[in-house]
Amino acid sequence: MGKEGGTPVYDISKHSWGYQDESKRDATFLTAFAMLMVAALTLSSLIAHRWKCKVLPEACVVLTVGLLAGFLCKVAYGVTKEGFFTRPLLGFDNALFFLGLLPPIIFNSGYDLHPRWLFGMFGPIMAFAIAGTFISCLIVGIWLAVVSRLGWAPDVTFAETLTFGALISATDPVSVLAVFTELKVDPKMFYMVFGESVLNDAVGIVLFKTFSKYVGYKHSAATLAIAVVDFIVIFGGSMLLGFVCAIGTALCLRALRAAEHPRPAHLEETLDGQEPAPPDEAEVEASRHLQLGVLACAVFVPALLAELVELSGIVATLFAAIGVRRWGVPNLQERTALDYAQQHRAESLLHTMAHLADTAVFLYLGLSVPAAAGDWRKKYSHSLVAWSILACLVGRAAHVYPLSIFLNRRATNEANRRYAGRPTAAAAAATKESIPKNMQHMLWFSGLRGAVAFSCAHTFPNKEDHRALFSVTTSTIIIVSMYLLGALTVPVLDYLEIPTNCDASSPKQSQPPRPSVTLRHLSRLEESYIYPSIVRDSQPRLPKREAQSDRSSDGSDTPSDEPLNSFSGRDDDDYTPPAVEMVDLDVKDDLDVKDDLDVKDDLDAKASGDLDSASTIAAMV
Repeated sequence: MGKEGGTPVYDISKHSWGYQDESKRDATFLTAFAMLMVAALTLSSLIAHRWKCKVLPEACVVLTVGLLAGFLCKVAYGVTKEGFFTRPLLGFDNALFFLGLLPPIIFNSGYDLHPRWLFGMFGPIMAFAIAGTFISCLIVGIWLAVVSRLGWAPDVTFAETLTFGALISATDPVSVLAVFTELKVDPKMFYMVFGESVLNDAVGIVLFKTFSKYVGYKHSAATLAIAVVDFIVIFGGSMLLGFVCAIGTALCLRALRAAEHPRPAHLEETLDGQEPAPPDEAEVEASRHLQLGVLACAVFVPALLAELVELSGIVATLFAAIGVRRWGVPNLQERTALDYAQQHRAESLLHTMAHLADTAVFLYLGLSVPAAAGDWRKKYSHSLVAWSILACLVGRAAHVYPLSIFLNRRATNEANRRYAGRPTAAAAAATKESIPKNMQHMLWFSGLRGAVAFSCAHTFPNKEDHRALFSVTTSTIIIVSMYLLGALTVPVLDYLEIPTNCDASSPKQSQPPRPSVTLRHLSRLEESYIYPSIVRDSQPRLPKREAQSDRSSDGSDTPSDEPLNSFSGRDDDDYTPPAVEMVDLDVKDDLDVKDDLDVKDDLDAKASGDLDSASTIAAMV
């Protein structure tokens, strides 16, 4: 008879191949899961793209496939002797989730963060992600602790309600963002929800790990101070580790670039001023494959290193992705100066990895719900679920609307200070940087709960024997929010009259707000000292469509000395020339343009970020 791992030899006495039952079970489990992945991907694609159904988003379709398959496996598990492949299929491995499935999702999210929008809306994104998550966590924790003391919900401790508030405050609007992308929602709305949800997951997990340490122990004001310090250390250390990993990845990509061959000496005078001879074609292709391999490994390295030093893998992965987008992309191997095929390959690789991981997460989520049928019968609490849903809605409203009012007042005060005596220009700038009411309502509505909360619930501290209670409650909230809020996304967008079919490549429709002075100073320092030492070519080349517009600020044909790949001024895929990019409302004031700012048409143009007028002014300087 054959041995495990060897050549399968048929055993005549037992009428079976030589593999042991464990190997067969694993092979059957992997086959079944792969088939479910294919079925979920195919069905979700047909519903979303071919049948144009907006009522059932892609994540809900995958979750439904998982639920149906889970119930079928539950039936199979009940009639088989040892569960065979259904036991691992219905299980949920947290290590696999945090170290195998979550890193590609978070890395791709951080990589996709548009630099100009990220830093242009840095204040609102950070306010909602950090302050908002903390406020929501406190409200949910205090709310549930009060109703528990009043006897309206199961008896749980305050440390447990705070821990639950932290995990349930991690939003995951996958379905909402999928609809946003399909309908081409206003970029301001998209990046506000997208940026907040990406950082929100990181903050929620760090808060969860911090508060979970105090479940089952006595706590006081001193322990609260320790918890705050612990949060700062974990978040700051993870962010630093992420940037270190990004620098290492960028240097590896730089080292793997094919060397440019020098020209023969007899051609130097003839080809003076032209580019060096291109590298060998075979060397270029080898470099491209190796770079993509390094990039794929870099997706998992930050999370693994963070786990080794007991930091947050999700925070490290997020900031590593932002750093790779900044420093690693310019080091990718291209055939010519105007060739961007490798960048598109890298994006396709990351998007594919993230999409598969995202599908696997929601499939696992659906499969694991029927597996916890015993917990649902014994631990499910209608009162705790109802109060938790209400607390989540109140907690999100309690930070979205007050923070929006605060940010709008701050934007108005900043605009009035910048344009003292120019009320029309101040009103235009304030309108551009403010968060309107309809977007505030949509931001509150988009607070779905997802896989991050589900996975944290499976690692909930069990010192009080309440893990199953909070796990079932979390699963219920996720299912309700996914199906109810996800299905209502399109009707709510229409009701709130949020702009759709926006062209992200049009400056008139996608001009981001102006970054703060502090961020611009930090950007200049980074461009002067860090960027040139990491990136092989510290002056990234212009795309073809912008090559003819490469003019300096004085209107000459000489390229500007201003770094083009600016953290706060340019995106690698879609950017404007320096002469246009650096002209802002402040420059318009210095040029003392006519008093046309008082005209309504000019106000509308400035409010929408009309870049054409900026281009005209730049050419005049």
